[in-house]
Amino acid sequence: MVKKYSDDLKIKVVKDYQNGYLGIRDLAKKHNIKSKSSVGRWIRVYPIHHKRCKAKNGREYSVIGS
Repeated sequence: MVKKYSDDLKIKVVKDYQNGYLGIRDLAKKHNIKSKSSVGRWIRVYPIHHKRCKAKNGREYSVIGS
């Protein structure tokens, strides 16, 4: 079974990596992510820029884009 991770977790992991806090293996271990290849993929795919937005119904969501 494939585990789904939230966008917020992915962004946090990518930011930690970009800030030089930990390497890929250590980030996976810290956040209980079984596959370090997932962390590597997030680093390649997720851009630095994202923002929190509110929908008309008041719910918040992340917008990830370049």
